[in-house]
Amino acid sequence: MITDNLGVQDLWWRMVNAYVPNLKLSGGGNYIGRCPHPDHDDTKPSFSVHELDRVFNCFSCGWKGDAAHFAEVVGVDPKPFYRGKGFAPNTSSNRPNIGGNSKSSSPRAKANTAPEKKVAKNSHYCRKNEAVTDWSLVPIPREKCLKAWNMELIEPLQIHWSESGKCLAFPIISADGKRWLNCWLHKPINRFLKRVEGKKFSCQVYPLEQINKYLPNDVTYVVEGFKDVLRMLSMELQAVCFTNGANAIPKDLTPISHLKKFIVMLDNDVAGEKGQLKVAHALKGAFPIAEVLTTDWKELNESFTSGTDVSDVSDATVGDLITTDKPYYKGYKLMTVEEMLNSDIPVPLPIVEHLIVEKGVTIFAATDGVGKSLLALQLGFSITRGVPFMGYFEIVNPRPVLLLNYELPDGAVRERMGMQNKHFSQYPEKHRLMINTRDKKTIYADLWDDINTTITENIDWLRGGVVLIDNMYSTSDKDLSNNRDCKDYLQNIEPLKWEQDISVGLIAHYTKEWQKTYSTLTKYPIEGGKTVTNYIDNGMVMGESELTPGLRIGKIIKTRSSYTPLKDIPFKMHFDMESWTFEKGVIINNEAVHFQPPKSRQEVEALKDVEKTIHQKHPNDGRVFFGFDAFKTAVLDVTSKEDAPKQTIYNWLKRLKEWGYISQPYEGVWKIIPETLEDVSS
Repeated sequence: MITDNLGVQDLWWRMVNAYVPNLKLSGGGNYIGRCPHPDHDDTKPSFSVHELDRVFNCFSCGWKGDAAHFAEVVGVDPKPFYRGKGFAPNTSSNRPNIGGNSKSSSPRAKANTAPEKKVAKNSHYCRKNEAVTDWSLVPIPREKCLKAWNMELIEPLQIHWSESGKCLAFPIISADGKRWLNCWLHKPINRFLKRVEGKKFSCQVYPLEQINKYLPNDVTYVVEGFKDVLRMLSMELQAVCFTNGANAIPKDLTPISHLKKFIVMLDNDVAGEKGQLKVAHALKGAFPIAEVLTTDWKELNESFTSGTDVSDVSDATVGDLITTDKPYYKGYKLMTVEEMLNSDIPVPLPIVEHLIVEKGVTIFAATDGVGKSLLALQLGFSITRGVPFMGYFEIVNPRPVLLLNYELPDGAVRERMGMQNKHFSQYPEKHRLMINTRDKKTIYADLWDDINTTITENIDWLRGGVVLIDNMYSTSDKDLSNNRDCKDYLQNIEPLKWEQDISVGLIAHYTKEWQKTYSTLTKYPIEGGKTVTNYIDNGMVMGESELTPGLRIGKIIKTRSSYTPLKDIPFKMHFDMESWTFEKGVIINNEAVHFQPPKSRQEVEALKDVEKTIHQKHPNDGRVFFGFDAFKTAVLDVTSKEDAPKQTIYNWLKRLKEWGYISQPYEGVWKIIPETLEDVSS
């Protein structure tokens, strides 16, 4: 672990990266990884650590504390982290930095001290004498060399031994081989020469003086440390490293621009895993036509302790590690037809028939007052217990569900859950259903850090399951009707579903005045518009009939991975007041009449009166038929008027005929079509 010139904060975070496997950002400065406690065999990430607060907590074994406690357990000197150091962030303007990359300059030590004479930044300097004097360097004795080193091959690197530090010293030599730009003392000292103004040193490629001799068409191995470079050179392989550790990339990569193939082989630890991808990304970005490959310690038959590097293993193991190489693609990975056909890429499985698919995104959008939150809760119960959703949509693959509620108070959720649980308790629970508490947190703010953290902390039981978010607008501080803001919101979902292997259900709203433009349920009034509807895999919309109180109407508007004849066909949704659940009803033939403004509904009410009072049925088809006078009487009853113009009555009849409620077989005679009239009854 490189610790030269590091402040407390940098020491802390370098230590965490070195000892916490599988470390990933979860949001808000928190990271999740596998617990490093020696008594805890943590196979799945349960360890939470905060970068800036320097505190940690394992949710599995209960180990928690501050930076000093962490250091004591993992075997690092805890003194730098004692209270006053390990808690308060280092705010000093003179805070040390890694590799001399700070842009700030040191202030004068005393006000009455004359400033040192500045050296031009472009001046040539050599720090060999300084290193030899300060660190008591001598040519490396044979007994201090590693057995695997070929001294003849590594002699040009001028490796020394520090008598004062009792460790190896690696000079950083200029490309022309004439000057020492800096010198690195290896473990246990782990430091460069002290920073001196005018002798600026930053992260660079090592060994600079040898790289120009490397053959462009031969493989160059990118390793993590100086010793690793010597190890590979001794095997007669071209190798480089970057002087400031696994996660530091030189700004200037031109010294290796002539090389055409790189294999990245960093250490077997968290820093190495992260750094390997970072290095590969940087190489592919700098040299797009170069071949860049990465290796994987986990693919080897043996098991290795954290921190193992190529200097710790045999030639055969190094060779085995090289055989795990895989191409790194900064752009898209391409496959031939044959490769694609022979791949084991799985087909996403349906979870809820026609509604939710593995790693898919489904939107459930509705007008006000429909019961979106009730429907989301019912969906959660159905998926976890394998009970057909709304008594119709099959649960093909029951899964765990996390319902994130930002719509209702916790007490209201508890009441609704209690009502629905009475209904679902007759079915055994196959997977876990979990619901968050509101904890008085704000809404209409960017809550994705909280969402990411919650999912990451619960991924052990949630992986492969469904996350229902009620609702999408409460979890954002943006105007999601704005195309750009909506795209930003959806970008939160993509990495979540792929990295955590989950499906997502979004509860959404219709625009407030949708009926001014549309007379039926459709995808277009969903807030977020085409940005949302083009992105989702499946979608369902719901509305409440303005003609029949209490009747809800549903419609599937999109199915990307399955076919259903129910797509774009409206159906009734009956609400059970005892269980507070919905049940799918029959198809609706005339959807538009349910969403007509109130003044347009009186025609249907008049027709209902006719059906109740007229008992004349046609002998051929049994349908009720009536004449002009009978309908006029019904119109007057509905409108509470004493009379109405003849043309008004004919206009009403014309609209009913256009809507499909009546037919006119003869002049002056109309017949009721009963199946369409049933649509306006609950």
